[in-house]
Amino acid sequence: MVSTKCFAQRPTGDGIVPYDPKEVDILDVHVSPEDAWYIIPVKALEGRVSLRVYPGQQPERGRYGIYRDAWHFLG
Repeated sequence: MVSTKCFAQRPTGDGIVPYDPKEVDILDVHVSPEDAWYIIPVKALEGRVSLRVYPGQQPERGRYGIYRDAWHFLG
């Protein structure tokens, strides 16, 4: 199963830190070859600085599969 690794971090003077839900609400991930969109609330990342999505044959696979085409988070 092919996955795509995405980064959810920002640099600071001390290195990198995960996005803070107080600063960023939503992370939108577009996987171009599959034309797949993931709309992920930053709270769902639970402090992670990277994540994997599986947009191929089983898009629901993985922790973030439920956020594929989750456009309702933008409304």
